[in-house]
Amino acid sequence: MMKDRIESLFVQARFYFNLEKYSSALRIYFKIINCFENYDEVLESNYKDRYFARSYYKTALTLYYLNRYEEAIDYYSKAIEINPLYEKAFINKGIILAKLMAFDEALYSFNMALEINDKSEISYFNIGIIYSRLERYEDALYYFNKASELGYDYAYLNVAIVLEKIGKIEEAFEAYDKAVAINKSLEVIYLNKASLLINIKKYKEAIECLDKSLSILNERNSKGDTIIKNKDYIEYIEIGMMENDTIYDRIYFLKSEALIGLEQYDYALTLILNIKDSKSVNIFSIISRFIEYIGIEKIINTILNENSFWTEEKEEYFNFIVRDINIENRIKLKKLWILQYVFLYLVSVKDNDKVNEISHYTSIEVFDDMAFDKRYDKADNSKYNTYLKKNKLRMTSIKNANDPKEGKILMQLLRNNNVNSKYASINNFIALQTSFSRCKDSLTMYRLYGKYDNKEGTGCCLVFDKSFFDTSFNNCGSSILFSFSYDKNNYSNIEFYEEQTLPLYFVLYYNYKKK
Repeated sequence: MMKDRIESLFVQARFYFNLEKYSSALRIYFKIINCFENYDEVLESNYKDRYFARSYYKTALTLYYLNRYEEAIDYYSKAIEINPLYEKAFINKGIILAKLMAFDEALYSFNMALEINDKSEISYFNIGIIYSRLERYEDALYYFNKASELGYDYAYLNVAIVLEKIGKIEEAFEAYDKAVAINKSLEVIYLNKASLLINIKKYKEAIECLDKSLSILNERNSKGDTIIKNKDYIEYIEIGMMENDTIYDRIYFLKSEALIGLEQYDYALTLILNIKDSKSVNIFSIISRFIEYIGIEKIINTILNENSFWTEEKEEYFNFIVRDINIENRIKLKKLWILQYVFLYLVSVKDNDKVNEISHYTSIEVFDDMAFDKRYDKADNSKYNTYLKKNKLRMTSIKNANDPKEGKILMQLLRNNNVNSKYASINNFIALQTSFSRCKDSLTMYRLYGKYDNKEGTGCCLVFDKSFFDTSFNNCGSSILFSFSYDKNNYSNIEFYEEQTLPLYFVLYYNYKKK
C-alpha cells in the first residue's frame, strides 16, 4: 500500500512539474520524502535505496527551477548520501555550483560523476567550461576534445573558441569546419566564425558568414521551428536558451563592425539603426562605435531624432530628471545629455590605451566585505556557505560600493548638493568613482587607503588586469558558446561567453583658477 501511495505521489508531482507549477510539485515531493522517513519499516531496502534517493533528486531539481539554488545543492547532496553512484545528481549539483562560481566544488562534483562513468561526455564538457572560465585554456581544450571524442558534437564549437583564445587560428578554423559539417543549420557556428574573421581583418568573408547565420535564423523563425520536450523525462537541469533577438543583435553588431573595417561607415550606422529597439542600441553604443568615423554633428542629430533612444527603459535617469520640463528645454537638455556621453567616451579607457593593469588599495576589512558574500548558512549561523564565498568584487553603483567608506562619503556629497540619492529608481545610475592607481606597492597609497583602525601595514593592494573592465563598450563582439548542460540533444544550453564588466575612466584634474 505504501509503495502505491509513493508512486501515486510521484505521478502527481510530475504533473505539476510539467505544468511549471513548481511550488505545488515541491509540496508533493516533500510528502514523498516524509513517507520514506517515517515508514521505512514497510519498504524493502532495494526499493527504498532507489526511490528515496530519487525523491531527494527530484526535490532538488524542483528547487532549482524555483531559483532556490543553495537548497537544491543540499538535496542533491542528500540524494548522493543515499546513492553514492547517482551520476545525474553529481552533474546537476556541479552545474549549480559552477553557476554560483564555486568552481573548486563544481570540479569535484563533475570528477565524481566521471568516477562513476568515465564515458560521461557531459562531465568532460562541463569541466571544460569551468577551465575556460578560469582562463586555463589548455586544460579546457583537453576536456572539450574528450567530450567531442565521446560524441558531444557541440563541443567542437567550444574547441574552436579556445583555440582562438590561445592563438591557434588555423586550427580554430578547422574546428569551425568540423562543427559546420556536423550541423550546417546552427547559426551560432557561422556567427562565431565571423567574429574570428573580423579579428584577423577578413571582413568580406565575415559578412558572408553573418549573412548565412541570418538566413538560417530567418528560415527557422518562418517555419516556426521550436524544440519540444516531453517533461515527463526531464532528469537534468536545463539552462535558459539564448533568445533569437539576442542572436539577431549580435549578427547586426558584428556585421556593422565588418562594414566599418571596409570603411562603409554610413551603411554600418544604418544597419545598427535597423535594430534601434534593441536594448544594446543606445546613445553610448552609437557614440562609442561611430564617433571616430562619422561627424559629431551627424551623430548628435541621429540620436536626437530617434525616439527609441530616449525611452524610459534606455534612459530612465534622463526621464526622471526632465519629468517636469517643457518640450523646448527638454531638447536642449537632450543635446547636453549626448555631449555628456561624448565626454564619457573621451575619458574612457579603451582597448588601444596602454593601460594593462591597475591597483586598488584598501584595508583587509573592506576587502573581506567586498570579496565575500555574507549570507549565512541557515543550518549554522556561525559560518558562511563555502560556495557563496566565491563572488567577484562588487563594483557597481553606490549602493553596492566596493569600499563602504567611500560610498558613504559620496552619498553625503550628493545629499549636500540636493541630489536625492535614496530615490530607488535612480540609485543604479549613480556611478561609484572609486580610486585606482597605476602604481603598485606604493607606500604612500598604503598609508592613504590600506590601513585598518589607523594601523600601518594592515592594508592590501588589489591588482586588476584590463580584462576585468569593459574597454570595448560591450559591442557584442565576443563569441557564443554552449555552456553547462546535461542533455546533448537540445539547444537549451547556448550562452554568452563573456563576463559582466564595468567601464574604467581616466581622472581629469581641473584648475578652476586658471581654467
